[in-house]
Amino acid sequence: MNDKNLGESLYESVTNDAKKGTMILTRRNSKNVTEAANKLGISLSTLYRWIGEYQINIKDYIKRQ
Repeated sequence: MNDKNLGESLYESVTNDAKKGTMILTRRNSKNVTEAANKLGISLSTLYRWIGEYQINIKDYIKRQ
């Protein structure tokens, strides 16, 4: 793997980790998934698609009262 590919791979990894972390944090600080999507400025269907892509178990991040 050359330096360019390594840099792109590192960038994608960091970007994906940040995106996943942002979704989890937003869900934890929202009443429900719809509110989380609104806070992120995306549609509910996009949030669900990303949840599937990043293999996030959304039930693990429900705000506990």
